[in-house]
Amino acid sequence: MSTTLPELRRTGTVVLTSAETAEAGHPTFDMAAATAGFVEDNGDFVRMWTVAQDEAARALAAGEPGAVESVAVQLGVSPDAAREQIRGLRYPDAREQAGPEFFGGALGDVLVDTAAFLVEARETDGTAPPTTYRQMPYAEAIEEVAAR
Repeated sequence: MSTTLPELRRTGTVVLTSAETAEAGHPTFDMAAATAGFVEDNGDFVRMWTVAQDEAARALAAGEPGAVESVAVQLGVSPDAAREQIRGLRYPDAREQAGPEFFGGALGDVLVDTAAFLVEARETDGTAPPTTYRQMPYAEAIEEVAAR
């Protein structure tokens, strides 16, 4: 799976990039999710996970040595393949994620739209009510990390 993008680029034609879809108002996200119960029962873990993700986003955005190698290890690919996979991606830190474009506002609406798209594409059988997507039970951790 992790070698799909390089293979597609080698044998195909780019039709649309994630940067182009984001510019058109349809961003893509790489997210981790947890149930409200897990978040409630494991608040310290969620905060530490958020700190680690914030540090990783900062390292990748800054082009710090070792950041791409860490991604390569996580994906099980070479550093060159990882570099190719992450080329052109944005890495917003916790402060940006706490703002109006992400958990501070628009992300919930994007998730509602994504859920509807997945139903239309027959990738899922149904969606939760829009309020489910708009209520991010762990946004507090992002706001806490953003304030440090």
